[in-house]
Amino acid sequence: MALVASADYGEDEPSAQALLQRHRDLEGELNAYSGDIASLNSQAEKLVQAGISTLEVKRAKLCHHMEQCVVP
Repeated sequence: MALVASADYGEDEPSAQALLQRHRDLEGELNAYSGDIASLNSQAEKLVQAGISTLEVKRAKLCHHMEQCVVP
């Protein structure tokens, strides 16, 4: 399940270029937060190791969603 999806490809070249730029901007934002997400993931792992296991399910879901958002 994609978190961000659209069937709009633009009606002409300028609108397609604008959509491509918006896509690049979104990728940039996701990449900008990747360090914060990695840090939170690390903190969650430490809490899970300390015995707070309910975070494991939430962390797995977050990681799954982020993999769907970030384009390799």
